[in-house]
Amino acid sequence: MAIIFLSYNRQSESIARTLAEDIEALSHVVWFDQELKGGQAWWDQILATIRNCEVFVFLLDPKALKSTACQREYSYAADLGKLILPVLVAEGISTNLLPPALSQIQFVDYRKQDRDALRRLAKALTTLPPPKPLPDPLPHPPEVPISYLGSLAERIEGMSSLDYEKQSALVVDLKGSLRDPESFDDAHALLVQLRKRRDLFAIIAEEIDEVLRSLRTADTSAPHGPEPALRPEPPSPPPHPQRPAETPGPPRTKGRDRGGRAPVAADRLPESITGKDGAEMVLVPPGEFWMGSGDDDDLGDEGPRHRLALRAFYIDKHPVANAQYKRFLSETGHREPEYWSNQQFNQPDQPAVGVDWDDAQAYCRWAGERLPTEAEWEKAARGPDGRKYPWGNKWDAKRANSQEGGAGKPTPFGSYPEGESPYGAHDMAGNIWEWTSSLYRPYPYQADDGREDPKSQDKRVVRGGSWEDGPRTLRVSCRAYNARSSRYFNVGFRCARDVSP
Repeated sequence: MAIIFLSYNRQSESIARTLAEDIEALSHVVWFDQELKGGQAWWDQILATIRNCEVFVFLLDPKALKSTACQREYSYAADLGKLILPVLVAEGISTNLLPPALSQIQFVDYRKQDRDALRRLAKALTTLPPPKPLPDPLPHPPEVPISYLGSLAERIEGMSSLDYEKQSALVVDLKGSLRDPESFDDAHALLVQLRKRRDLFAIIAEEIDEVLRSLRTADTSAPHGPEPALRPEPPSPPPHPQRPAETPGPPRTKGRDRGGRAPVAADRLPESITGKDGAEMVLVPPGEFWMGSGDDDDLGDEGPRHRLALRAFYIDKHPVANAQYKRFLSETGHREPEYWSNQQFNQPDQPAVGVDWDDAQAYCRWAGERLPTEAEWEKAARGPDGRKYPWGNKWDAKRANSQEGGAGKPTPFGSYPEGESPYGAHDMAGNIWEWTSSLYRPYPYQADDGREDPKSQDKRVVRGGSWEDGPRTLRVSCRAYNARSSRYFNVGFRCARDVSP
């Protein structure tokens, strides 16, 4: 007989109850928190039970893998040296993309909850090795996983006045939470609550109205009938009519970009060069382009659509690959990326992932280059004509590594040649998100408004979407952001280089 702790997401509570009954039928003692409420006492009791259990069972479903509480429970159990048994209870999980430590443990398939599943469960529990004694001293207990949206709610509902910067930051955070199906409904409700504040600045009110309007549009375009518990990405609407090509035309700044520098004639520059790291770089010529979006797919932070003049620059044809990053590590002694030892992410011709913003900056300095600005990235991806995807205005799943028939992991560079941008850059829709140098700020884009401050600790813009995303997110105007210290398995980067006049 063993004492077993069940870690699960609320979405799988009914399955957790069934699993608990099956385990108890095998003469084991099961504990899970179906009767506990939130707060420090609740969390202390959970941690105490994890310390006392002999087997930690992790119910694998998409939400559990993203749940802060489940992640902290699992990490604490691992730090304690507990026997961990992953149990697969839902579809939609690629077992190849589990966290590295978890992917090395044989899991039990319990999705059908039938006799075969029970037999597999019984066999797994009887073949586990004996538990180890607790470490001395005990690892530091994780903090209570209080909802981040709860802290935003306190600020929104509080009586104290909010200045423009605080209001703007709240909108940015809530729009980010709208992208997570688990927090979508709460974030939407908080946006509505924020809109009711009497001290709201007019420009903030307009931004919230635009976000809420876009959400209503997405809801009315969704099919009716029973829906799954997870809010799916809204279906891609029919493509907009092809816009007539718009020639760059004379820059607004009388032949100079926003920095006051004269553009270099593109016909005197090579179309591609090779960087110090051996990567091919393609030329993005000077001139204006359409930045942002004004269509129905806008996720709320892509407008207003505006014209912007940029000088010429070079950008990597492909994201930085593991082989290139390995050379950087050997020459500099820089720390290894997260997931560096995971075979799903560390093949030489796959893009380097698990790097934070400062890691990417360090690589670019070593290569004699830099990260592209958000504006440069978008121009390199879409060209001057305001297209929706690097190849045009119509979605084509065969041109990008996406959730629609993609590889389910980062693909080697050159895997989707038909998805290249007008300037020859690859993988600018799908495969991995990419760091830019820019801080996440409202549009219109202005490089001199502080958004290129390299010392700021604020969130940085990432672009492009990954293999986990769908057509709406893979539009070249779609914006997202990460904390500069985050090291995610689906985020990498590519380098850019100035052209000297």
